[in-house]
Amino acid sequence: MNYIENVIFETLRIHLFVSIIDRRCTRNYTIDPQHPGEKPVHLKEGDCVWIPAGAIHHDPKHYRNPQTFDPDRFGKKKPFSLMPFGIGPKNCVGSRFAILECKLMLVEILRYFDIVPVKKTISRQPTFKDTSIGLNRKTLRN
Repeated sequence: MNYIENVIFETLRIHLFVSIIDRRCTRNYTIDPQHPGEKPVHLKEGDCVWIPAGAIHHDPKHYRNPQTFDPDRFGKKKPFSLMPFGIGPKNCVGSRFAILECKLMLVEILRYFDIVPVKKTISRQPTFKDTSIGLNRKTLRN
């Protein structure tokens, strides 16, 4: 089940449904410059802050080869680098339920179907050149 969860997280990392997370600043804060020539950023209480989750999810600094689907990368998560359900105290209260639903759907699909290549659509995956994934119903025996 850990690997299935990693597959779900990797899918949510690549295909994020909310790319900007907004928060309201609760106290004055200063972001110090990281590079020479930059100026500090001063945030005041009440300021709206936008967090570019989509850009963070596709940043090579956080994910090596960010355009590649690799569920194994979630063995070691960097804090605050994956935000498919928001982050902090205002994150989605249903995130655990959503992950559980995804796991159950995948189990049911794998239980009743074989996943096979199909020749009508094009996939970006090198192992399925000029194909995509299709489902063939399994024959179940008692």
